[in-house]
Amino acid sequence: MSQLLQGKTALITGSASGIGLEMAKTFAQEGASVVISDLHAEKSEQAAAELRERGFEAWAAPCDVTNEEAFKNSIQQAYKTFGRLDILVNNAGMQYVAPIEEFPTKNLNS
Repeated sequence: MSQLLQGKTALITGSASGIGLEMAKTFAQEGASVVISDLHAEKSEQAAAELRERGFEAWAAPCDVTNEEAFKNSIQQAYKTFGRLDILVNNAGMQYVAPIEEFPTKNLNS
């Protein structure tokens, strides 16, 4: 890899699995220190440990992004651990599945 992100720190929400974890792996391969932030604490720790085992800098900062205080704590943890935060990827999301004619519009803002 090109080490395009060498010396940068990235916090990626929803990164204990799926697309978020793949982003974290790619960012790490490009030289970034990665903060794994996910609702599932155990999975966050496992993902960060997996990256560290591969020689990358990674830290778990589990949080529920719908809780503003918890999210702020994750950001503060990134600063404490790596001394900086350069990149934030808001990958965590919520999903409501329903046919369009039954989809309650109140869910659009949650």
